[in-house]
Amino acid sequence: MLILTKISKNSKNSVVLLCKLFPEKEYYWKNSFWLSLSSGTTYRKKKTDTLSLRLTDTTNNLTTKSSLPITLAGVPTITVPTSPTVTAGTASTISGITVGDLAGTAEQLTLTVLNGTVTFGNTTGLTVIKGSYGSKSVTVTGTLANLQTDLATLSYTGNASYKGTDTLSLLLTDTTYNLSRNSSLAITVVAPPI
Repeated sequence: MLILTKISKNSKNSVVLLCKLFPEKEYYWKNSFWLSLSSGTTYRKKKTDTLSLRLTDTTNNLTTKSSLPITLAGVPTITVPTSPTVTAGTASTISGITVGDLAGTAEQLTLTVLNGTVTFGNTTGLTVIKGSYGSKSVTVTGTLANLQTDLATLSYTGNASYKGTDTLSLLLTDTTYNLSRNSSLAITVVAPPI
């Protein structure tokens, strides 16, 4: 068993973990050793990196090194605009919602409102897997690029008899790595002019 006893950072962008091996009788190293993980990469722009490992037996002053490629799977992102004001019973475009994903392959997006309906003006590259367009809730799958393009055409229609604040809930899931992010947007629904 490997027991972590201390974490520190050195001047070379390395995280240094001081560990102990237990039970000691099962290993050649009877005291502690350092495990050094390093990378100076900015992960927003790369999908892969190399994890470099250095294992040092501090008692016998023995060191071994190794490296392995890693795939970086960041949690998806959702950016929402400031809260819009819409007229009840009238379809209104909700612009400014953007989605992102470091891995950015197969995505699933669920949109849900309580007091109205949501739909897309453009559905290119999207497949409905739950709910339907023009309903309170719809779940679609598609590429990140298609979702981004089609979100620019998202519209909301508040129920004709509803006045107040509705909430658009969004759940974006990277289906390759099963990572998700949720967000919400408050929508103020006002009565139509008389």
